[in-house]
Amino acid sequence: MVSSVLLVEDVRFTRALTRRIIAASIEGGVYEAANGPEALEALRQADDIDVVVADISLPGMSGLEILKAIRTGNSAAARDVPFIIVSGSVTDTVRSALERLDVTAVIAKPVRRDELVAQLERIDETRPGNGQAPRAVGDYHDVDLDGLLRTPAGALPADRRLDDVEARVRFLETAPALEGMDLEALRQLAARAKILRYPGDTTIETAAVAASRFLLIASGEAEVLRTARSASSGTMELRIDLLEAGHQLGITAFMSLPGDAEHSQIRTTRPTEVLAVDFSGADDDAELGQLRDKVKLSVSRTLAHRLTQSDEAKAESLAQRLAETRTKRAAGAFVIMQACALAIYTLTMRLLLDLDLKGPERGIASIVAILVAFLPLFVAVRIGPFRFADLGLTL
Repeated sequence: MVSSVLLVEDVRFTRALTRRIIAASIEGGVYEAANGPEALEALRQADDIDVVVADISLPGMSGLEILKAIRTGNSAAARDVPFIIVSGSVTDTVRSALERLDVTAVIAKPVRRDELVAQLERIDETRPGNGQAPRAVGDYHDVDLDGLLRTPAGALPADRRLDDVEARVRFLETAPALEGMDLEALRQLAARAKILRYPGDTTIETAAVAASRFLLIASGEAEVLRTARSASSGTMELRIDLLEAGHQLGITAFMSLPGDAEHSQIRTTRPTEVLAVDFSGADDDAELGQLRDKVKLSVSRTLAHRLTQSDEAKAESLAQRLAETRTKRAAGAFVIMQACALAIYTLTMRLLLDLDLKGPERGIASIVAILVAFLPLFVAVRIGPFRFADLGLTL
């Protein structure tokens, strides 16, 4: 029975969706990593990971390389830990390497809930050697991974492409900007969508098409830029947001901006694939117009949700800052009162020494001195301007 899973995925949007599927199907927790080194560190720190689910295309260390590190004993995990690879398409050479590394399963991307849950449910049957010990380390060392996942400069990895309409539909089902749209509308979008591919460091002009085109990042990454001016630094280009797969390319689609407002500049940070649907003829096409209205409604809901989340994040940040300020003030007051108590105690003890008391009188006087010095501090902490709880302490 699977109790905990390590999920390795570099795209936060995809990682969040996959994590939701896994968390709903297992009793334990889900550890997350965005790349190979983070995955190996998670395996080192957690000793209860039963399964690894990893994207095959990761920055730096690929999913293949993580699998090989585990099978050859170069990680803290057991060499026979089940390993599920997530990939849109796998070449014959890559599939051969995966089989030689005793991969547990290869599932299609975007991840389908039923497929991933089914693999997790039958995980005990799919360990290397059907529950027997894994093969010799040397057998795994002999698997050559060099160049298996390399792509030409400026090209997208094969497992991230959405040339197939059904693959587009599955992707659109998971896109936050289209949450709530019915399946038939998503199929219409997928059929009408065109694939636009941009190399890295490319500026995308969204202003000219913002009112007539719906652009959704399928893979890759883009940054939202705004120009700011200051007397000291002059004109600066600032990144105000980072858009990953599943995000709308420019949140002002279908909006008429005020005359003095400008659309933000969008620039890709790496090779990026965009699904684009043209609604320029929607006014003359009833079916297309209806589809556009559905997209508008969905986008509006998404924007409202993002604004709500932004307000909640600001409120949480403000509450945390107020709590930190309160703790600092409480700590300052506590230090001052403690210093005063020590000073009173020191002066009282000095007085007792000058009186040269003997026997029981000296013991009673010492107890009285301690009470005189520290009782006010105790009372102040219990009912005064601050409490030990403000300092994270109990009394």
